[in-house]
Amino acid sequence: MTKGVTQGYVGSLNDRIGHLQWFIVGGALLYALGTALIPLAGSVPELVEPTTVSGLGRQMTVGSAWLWLFGCYVVVSVGDSLRIPASMSMFVREGESYDSVAGGISLRSVSWQVGAAVGPLAVGAVRDLLSYVAAFWLAATLVVLSGVVFTLLYARGAALPSGAPGES
Repeated sequence: MTKGVTQGYVGSLNDRIGHLQWFIVGGALLYALGTALIPLAGSVPELVEPTTVSGLGRQMTVGSAWLWLFGCYVVVSVGDSLRIPASMSMFVREGESYDSVAGGISLRSVSWQVGAAVGPLAVGAVRDLLSYVAAFWLAATLVVLSGVVFTLLYARGAALPSGAPGES
């Protein structure tokens, strides 16, 4: 829901403002924040009472931990809404400059699939060896580190070829 509401608007901002790298880094930081806050859901019931929602003649009690997790997912989704249009635009621009847009998007897909397989396995192993909190905080830390690596590579000019459209 959050991405559906925000991603198109943020994509338009990307096109108007440029500076795609800041959208990507900002999105990564929000994603890391949302991920880091997930383990705190267990403590929320001690601080916040469950909420009763009424509508259409029915009533339902929603636990405070559920509300917390929903909020965490909203933060992660806003981060994705910042990051995804900017990264796609960057891949397309890089592909255009090398005359290989489809190849650039294909490489992006391969790298995401590797991360989608290795990430949960690694975090699951950390959870089994250490704790649930350590697993989520490791994931958040790795997202921040990825943002730092991206920023360094971008600053060195590795993210976009020299003179690429939209470079700012």
